[in-house]
Amino acid sequence: MDDTQKQSPDKIIILNKLDSIFENVQSSLESCGEMNISLVSRKLNSRNKKLTFPGRRCSEAWMFTAFLKIMNIAYECVLADRIYTKRDVYYRDVNLFRKQSVVDNMLNDLAATLGVRRASLNIVAAAKGLVTGNIQLYMQRGSVLCCNRVDGGLLIPHRIDIRRIEISASVKWIVLLEKEAIFHEICDSPSSRFKESTIFLTGKGYPDIATREFLVLLSETTGCPVFALVDLDPHGIDIISTYKFGSASMFYESSYLKINCLDWLGLKYEDLRSTVCGYQHANHQGKSPEGLLAMSSLDRRKANAMLQRDCINDQSEWRLELQRMLFSGVKAEIEILNHCTAPSLIEWIQSRICLQ
Repeated sequence: MDDTQKQSPDKIIILNKLDSIFENVQSSLESCGEMNISLVSRKLNSRNKKLTFPGRRCSEAWMFTAFLKIMNIAYECVLADRIYTKRDVYYRDVNLFRKQSVVDNMLNDLAATLGVRRASLNIVAAAKGLVTGNIQLYMQRGSVLCCNRVDGGLLIPHRIDIRRIEISASVKWIVLLEKEAIFHEICDSPSSRFKESTIFLTGKGYPDIATREFLVLLSETTGCPVFALVDLDPHGIDIISTYKFGSASMFYESSYLKINCLDWLGLKYEDLRSTVCGYQHANHQGKSPEGLLAMSSLDRRKANAMLQRDCINDQSEWRLELQRMLFSGVKAEIEILNHCTAPSLIEWIQSRICLQ
């Protein structure tokens, strides 16, 4: 039996589609005609495009050549069942690809064109997100990772590397934190019943696909409610939107990566009012606490752009908070909660979850 016959049905489909594109290119080459590859748009409300060789400009010939190289590497990975990172792909031909973003965009274009998820090409991003909690990950290669035994949290592995998850019966909640610094503050906090009952993770700002996939897996496996704590600014709400609805740049994968049950825990204007008032009355002579900032012109443009999105308008609370930001000209970072009346950040999180 040859290598192709040993592949799973999904892999056979991918290999057959790649073969078909290669054959069309070869046929055009043999007939001395213009070679072209039609790409399906991966962005919402965007047109499909076509790569041509030699094309009218040098840039067209370069894009065609680079994409053909991406296809060749993807074919190798799928056929041999080998996992590459996007960085590995870039270093296969630095002079051709020129920069990492070229590889990233072309891989996404290839996945959309083939009608598969990028992970199905066996090409993944390097680990970025962190997780801690009473869970064990049983990996495909036989190792077992205990997420509560790693100082500073465990790097979130790719879903294709995880065979199964074992979760303690004590786990009741999943809390998503925007910032790595806040995540480490939680990790360093004293042990408590609430902490033992909660899985904390962070995507370190805007999340990568591995973090979003892992959160979906956790949600499906545990059935636990998922809460998000982000900065009170347009980017914070945009990060929640990415987890809950997906990103416009990769809408073709959104159905696999959405967390419909995600609830926004904070930071909100009601938290801001109580925190600032409490700080100013605590012998600070009317001063504002650290973490309270003025909206920049870039913040305002982003907030206005977000208010045009259908998914934002469907979330009345999100829309109201964005409007409040624009009206007040004020935004705030999570760190402002260190000035609130609760003894610690983790106790503030616990008290807010109990109010849900």
